[in-house]
Formats: sequence, C-alpha cells, structure tokens
Amino acid sequence: MLNFILILLFILCSLAAYLLWRTQTHSPEKLMLKTLEEKHIKMIESMNDSLNKLTDRLNLTLAEQGKIQGEIVRDTMDNATNQLKNLLNMRLQDIDSKVKESLEEGFKKTNDTFDRVMKQLSTIDEAQKKIDGLTTNIVSFQELLGDKKSRGAFGEVQLESLVRNALPPDAFSMQHTLSNGNRVDCVLFLPEPTGSVAIDSKFPLESYRKMLDSNLPTDEIKNAQKQFKLDIKKHIHDIASKYIISNETSDGAVMFIPAEAVFAEIHAYHS
Repeated sequence: MLNFILILLFILCSLAAYLLWRTQTHSPEKLMLKTLEEKHIKMIESMNDSLNKLTDRLNLTLAEQGKIQGEIVRDTMDNATNQLKNLLNMRLQDIDSKVKESLEEGFKKTNDTFDRVMKQLSTIDEAQKKIDGLTTNIVSFQELLGDKKSRGAFGEVQLESLVRNALPPDAFSMQHTLSNGNRVDCVLFLPEPTGSVAIDSKFPLESYRKMLDSNLPTDEIKNAQKQFKLDIKKHIHDIASKYIISNETSDGAVMFIPAEAVFAEIHAYHS
C-alpha cells in the first residue's frame, strides 16, 4: 500500500510539473493553472498528511505486532523452559532413583562381604586359638616326653584307656602286683591255657629321636640306631625277667609301645 501511495504521489508531482510548464508557456491559461496548481499542492499536502498518518499507524501496528510476537516468543520460551525443567526433573529423579538403588545394592553387597569377612576372621580366630592350644599341648607333650617317669606315666594312661575301652573290668587289673613283688602296668585275665598275660609300657624315645635327626653327623645317627636296638632288647629282657612267672603268668608277656611311629619302626626294621 505504501508503494502505491508513493507511485500516486510521483504521478501527481509529474502532473504538477507539467501544468507549471504549460502555465509558463501558455499565458492565457495561467490563472486556471495556478488554481489547479494550488489544488494539487493542497492535495499533495493532504496526501502527505495521510501518508504520515498511515506511516504512524503502520509503525503502531508493527509495534503492536512486535509486542504480540514478543509475548508469543516469550510464552513459547517459557513453555519450552518449563518443559525442559520438567524433563530435567524427571531425568534427575530417574537418575536419583537408579543411584539410590545402586547405592543400596552396593551397601548390601558391602555388608554381605563384611559379614563374610567377619565370619572368616572369627573362624580364623578360632582356628588360631586351637593352633595356640595345640602348640601349647605340643610343647607340654614334648616336655612330658622329655622325662622318663613322665613318659612312663603317659604310656600307662594310654594303656589303661585302651584296655578299659576294649575289655570288661573283671578281665584285667591295672598296676597289678605279682608274687615276686614286681608291679606290672596291666595283667589280662584270659581263659586257659593262655592264663594271665602281663603288659608293660615302654617308651624308647631318646635313641629314636637321635636316629631320625638329619642334622646329626652320620656316625651319631648310626650309633643312635645301634642304641635303639639295644634299648629295645633291654626292655624285652626286663619284661621277660620281671613279669613272666611260672605257674602264675603266661609264658609270654607284652611290651606296649604308646607311640605309633616307634612301634612302626620296630615292626618294620627290628622284628
């Protein structure tokens, strides 16, 4: 519309210039042309005024449209921002939920692992206590076996426990005194023709230990082997001379060896 007005204004200006030229070149028509020129000038002024008003209205319209568009843009941005916030909140809640689940699962696994470790530590502690107790028992046992009387008492206890678990009370006698005044560790009352069988506990340990000690020189080990044989023979002779009595005991007696390793050595290499 603005372009149309400008074109119309250009045409009117051209017409006015033409009339002015005609007025200057044709003197009889000067008055009429002058009047027409004045009308044209008024028309141009009126059109200019209308154009200015139209321009103001157009600017106002554009301003209002800009305001409306700005509000639309602002509303659109607000809506987009709210949607983005809602989306972010949803994502954050989802992430927070997953993080909580992961943390709870991690805490549960950690607690389970801690419980298992504590149980294992408790088991290890109990085992350590047993090992400590066993070590104490081993030390005490070694101290016990270091003395001949203690070894004798240990053998007697082992023998008595074995016999009591195997035979009724009337089938044996512990620390039985024979007619010759010797006291034997145990006598078994077996049916005839076997009769009473004397059992005495012997523990030939010193020479046995030396015989198995690899840190000793070869000569000492050989001497220990010889001494072990002599000790066994001496024990056999002592038992036979003290605890085999004619018409009272059997013609044979038993030497009880309370250590399996010593018994195995005798049975394998000295029988």
